[in-house]
Amino acid sequence: MRALLLAGTAALLGACSLLDEEAYVRYPGALEYYAEPALISVPDSVRVGETFSVNLATYSSDCIERSHTESSQSGLSGWVTPYDINRNLQSKGCGQAMRTHAHTAELRFDKAGTATVRVSGIRVPGQEQIAFQRTVVVY
Repeated sequence: MRALLLAGTAALLGACSLLDEEAYVRYPGALEYYAEPALISVPDSVRVGETFSVNLATYSSDCIERSHTESSQSGLSGWVTPYDINRNLQSKGCGQAMRTHAHTAELRFDKAGTATVRVSGIRVPGQEQIAFQRTVVVY
């Protein structure tokens, strides 16, 4: 009997894990939200080899939470993509109040020149892919 109970519990927990994984959707963050503009900040200039922050915000409704931010770079080019996650796909109880989520990425350029930082995300409504470019003078 105890073995049957343990097997049933394990099966139930396994099913819950599958449901949890399917209930979460990660996607590029909304950089524009209706009439709200993109909020992206990079320094105008940095020293060669100096690590600096790319600060930005994503927009969402009540059911969306901040996930993580990915970044990469090559030469004098940097790429940043913030991600948010919807943890409540099945609920109809989410409010539509606009929220913002702060994201930060660290970049460092190892040679002098004009660097380009490209931030990618989506526009709401419509989920259209968008990107913004900022320049940083590396001296």
